Amino acid sequence: PLPLYISAMCLWLASPIFATLPFLKCSSEDISLPRMPEVTMLSVAAERLENYSLIAEVANPERHYDINLNFCNVTINYGHECWKDNVQVTVWLPLEGWNGRLSGIGGSGLSSLWTYNRFTPAVARGYAAVGTDAGHVRNPLDATSWVLDTAGNVNFFFLQNFFALSQSEAAVIAKNVITDLYGQGPRYSYWDGCSTGGRQGLTSAQRYPTAYDGILAGAPAINGATFVPAMYYPKFVMDQMSHPLSQCTFDAIRNATAEACDNLDGVLDDIISAPDKCDFDPYSLVAKSFEGSEEESTISTNDAAVVQRLWDGSRQTDGSLIWYSMSKGTCSDG
Repeated sequence: PLPLYISAMCLWLASPIFATLPFLKCSSEDISLPRMPEVTMLSVAAERLENYSLIAEVANPERHYDINLNFCNVTINYGHECWKDNVQVTVWLPLEGWNGRLSGIGGSGLSSLWTYNRFTPAVARGYAAVGTDAGHVRNPLDATSWVLDTAGNVNFFFLQNFFALSQSEAAVIAKNVITDLYGQGPRYSYWDGCSTGGRQGLTSAQRYPTAYDGILAGAPAINGATFVPAMYYPKFVMDQMSHPLSQCTFDAIRNATAEACDNLDGVLDDIISAPDKCDFDPYSLVAKSFEGSEEESTISTNDAAVVQRLWDGSRQTDGSLIWYSMSKGTCSDG
């Protein structure tokens, strides 16, 4: 059966059942590397870190938990035969107060693991945490350094690492490290990811259902063949119409839309929570003036046309949506 999809509260409120378990060693000599099919272990390192501080960017109501952490930082590098890759797995293990659980940390954008700011709240709560770079540079916005080989062809080996395989291997490695250093494996293992991390969670559930007992897959970045092109649709529209929309103009139309439709959900908070009920017409603003960055400006017919096309969304020739359109009231920066 597939793992249960659990809420964030279940992750953070789990009781520290192994809180009294001693942890006295942080040495690579105590780690026996696991055997995995067609995998060659390249290196292992362990470093004891004390009073480590990193303020997490993720939502964390108890931010003081992110400072003065004491943990063992284990780094393992391995490669696949004939793939010419070098995958790095990072495992953080609390020096004391381990709660008997493992938290797998997901990536962002085009990176299997971006930063370690999701490790800190996990370790602060007593979890051992694991993440993998999938064998490529941690850059969420640019995959050119790894997605193509030297001949300019798609590197399917590296793509497979990014897509699914490395998450499963990281779980195997982390559980092995935990068993070696704590003397017993994790009682439960959870996955925590958003966007690309959410997609990784769904992929793990489908392909490696025994890797984790529970999966928190937030905003999973699935259906990439349609939603990624849709992300570029606003620029496509403005380029096609030869009419770039200034930030001030967009903000003026957005603010007028929010003023007209904000109260449709019964709450005045500058957020349109009922966009389907909003029938605001951007053309009603044509020829109306607003304060720009330097001087008073006027909304043109082309300004309204751009916004209307963004609201209509990218469509097939038969009129069906390719992907969801920009919601009315959406903010834009740049």
